[in-house]
Amino acid sequence: MGKAGRKLLGKTFDRLSFGIYILVAVAILGVINWFVERYNHQLDLTPSGRYSLSLQTQRVLENLDQDVSIFVFDRDDSLPRHRDLLDSYSVLSRRVDVQLVNPDKKPSLARQLGIERYGTVIVQLGDRQQEASEATEEAITNTLIQILKGGERNVYFLQAHGERDIEGNEREGYSRVKELLEQGNYQVETLSLMQEGSIPEDCTVLIVAGPENDLLEPEIEALRSYVQGGGSAIFLLDPHRIPRLTALLGEWNVEVQENLVVDPNPIARLFGADELMPLISSYDSHVIVRDLQNVATLFPETRTIQIASDGKAEVEVQSLFKSSEQSWAASSPQPGQVLEFQEGRDTRGPFTLGVAGTLRAEEGGGTDGPDVPTQTDAEGKPEGRFVIVGTSRFAINAVIGFNGNRDLFLNMINWLSEDEDLISIRPKEPDSQRLDLNQAQMGRIRYLTLLVMPLLILAVGFSVWWGRR
Repeated sequence: MGKAGRKLLGKTFDRLSFGIYILVAVAILGVINWFVERYNHQLDLTPSGRYSLSLQTQRVLENLDQDVSIFVFDRDDSLPRHRDLLDSYSVLSRRVDVQLVNPDKKPSLARQLGIERYGTVIVQLGDRQQEASEATEEAITNTLIQILKGGERNVYFLQAHGERDIEGNEREGYSRVKELLEQGNYQVETLSLMQEGSIPEDCTVLIVAGPENDLLEPEIEALRSYVQGGGSAIFLLDPHRIPRLTALLGEWNVEVQENLVVDPNPIARLFGADELMPLISSYDSHVIVRDLQNVATLFPETRTIQIASDGKAEVEVQSLFKSSEQSWAASSPQPGQVLEFQEGRDTRGPFTLGVAGTLRAEEGGGTDGPDVPTQTDAEGKPEGRFVIVGTSRFAINAVIGFNGNRDLFLNMINWLSEDEDLISIRPKEPDSQRLDLNQAQMGRIRYLTLLVMPLLILAVGFSVWWGRR
């Protein structure tokens, strides 16, 4: 081969190599683009996880089997502030389509969806749509849950025995509980068994929250028939003597003790709790508390609960959480009494403070009660569910916002209503990042910014000028 041939061959080889390099580069870019599209993840470096969706939202989105559209209607200058949150929804699920719309530019779509004001968020699933109460993760996820679940779910609070007031806005009231339940698509009502005589047929969950006085025997019978017939109930029992109600729970293998837990755990002091407010940070294996490991919850003025070892075979009871190793129980506490451990009279912990149980009705059991929507076990028999906690004060207005208390209470309700897919950690309210400075620190910052920094800049400028001179 001559010199010209070798030169031509070399040019051809160079061009071929260049083409191969181009193809390889295009292939690499294609693989990267596919990988990014397939595995789209965001990194949230904010201290509070402000741009990360909660565990509850993640589970709802992961379980979607239908396409969902989320519309935000607002002015052009306000739409970008919604983008970070709603983009997180579409990143987690390909079934979520997010549309940021200026209703002035698309008036026909706004009229079609009934938009009357700026800042409206609409969640649409098939032919169903619902407006979110506000443009926050909690409101949008709750709206999505309501559309997915559909139907009415009714929670009744037992009244007429000194129970917690669901309309009370004071520290000891339950108005916040009512608000949380309504946000979760539950209809909240009160119930007086003295007047009604039986539990309504549409009752999804019955809540007995802190009765100060005992129930009458006909009321006890109504409760017995309701749960044994496949109903669900939660009993939050403060340290008051209610022998007939505790005797009923004894029939279900649960012994509610007449005592008061004292927990000198020093970790609780870091949260501002005293020795009559046991702090829980580890839990048992029940589905209600599976996501709460290492999440602190607080139980003010609680009694202890014991699971009977030789109880009925048709009742299965599991512990949810226990007090710390340092705790002890005062057997006969008196108001205003200084509590000190008395050997031989008081007992040392840890103690079970909450339990969950299922009750399989015996043949003919519960048939005289109301015709409630029943749950069934694997054999098709009615299965009642119940949760018992040694205090109602863990859900009062002043405490339910503490760390994991809200999630724990709502997880109990979700389990009782058979919405186990909603048991999780819910969205936290956005926190504000504040820097608190005293007067001396403010003075130093003022001195630094108004004197030191300007002088430093002048010195650097002068040194540069002097060097060039």
